[in-house]
Amino acid sequence: MFWLVADEQDVGAFARLGTALKELGYVVDEHEWGVGGSQELSTWELGAPGGSITVCAETYMGLSVSGPPALIAALRERYSAADE
Repeated sequence: MFWLVADEQDVGAFARLGTALKELGYVVDEHEWGVGGSQELSTWELGAPGGSITVCAETYMGLSVSGPPALIAALRERYSAADE
């Protein structure tokens, strides 16, 4: 499943996503960063007891999360709760 969280420059969204990931027990297994022309791409592979997900921040594409539907649903719920 794919979830477009926010614009890649949205610092508040990054912070909320980071908090939600930590609260769910995710840890970074791998991080990659690169530049191609005018685009910058950062990718994080994260793991937790329930499985793994991928977080990407890409110029013009935004901040996104991909992984199994149940994990994304739990993350979206926790992310939304951080707004309240």
